[in-house]
Amino acid sequence: MLQGPVTHPFRDPKVRVRPFTDFQQLSALLTQELTRKRYDIVIHAAAVCDYQVKKAYRTKISSGRSCLRLDLVPTPKLINRIKKIDPNVFLVGFKLQTHSTKASLIKKAQQLIAQADCDLVLANKLMDQKYCGYLLDKQTGLSRPAGSRSKIAQQLINLLKKKI
Repeated sequence: MLQGPVTHPFRDPKVRVRPFTDFQQLSALLTQELTRKRYDIVIHAAAVCDYQVKKAYRTKISSGRSCLRLDLVPTPKLINRIKKIDPNVFLVGFKLQTHSTKASLIKKAQQLIAQADCDLVLANKLMDQKYCGYLLDKQTGLSRPAGSRSKIAQQLINLLKKKI
């Protein structure tokens, strides 16, 4: 399991947890894991960052500057690499949107299925402190309401049990 900075770390002696703190570490760990070992299922829920600094300073930046400009560039989408490394893995992706209509959310999830070759996508949104989710299946093309977080977790477990 690859785990970024979290408030409640996953702890189970039966599961090897490999921590990461930034995009570069996650990228390296993901590539290592997928090339070293065969996985049946990959659940890619990490969204490290969408942008990174174009040019990082290697030394301390002097406080005497009157202005400092940081140029940001998009980071590569790690989820798009997974099926390229292992085309046989069952890939579950996540698409989170805020203040989005159901139609817009489903469309974004369908785009993720097409771009990353995901087998299943959990499209979810937060709006006015309310959570809403939909599961989209590449094979059937169906989207179904996923309900609460606990219901989503149970639905995912049930679907993934059938895949193993």
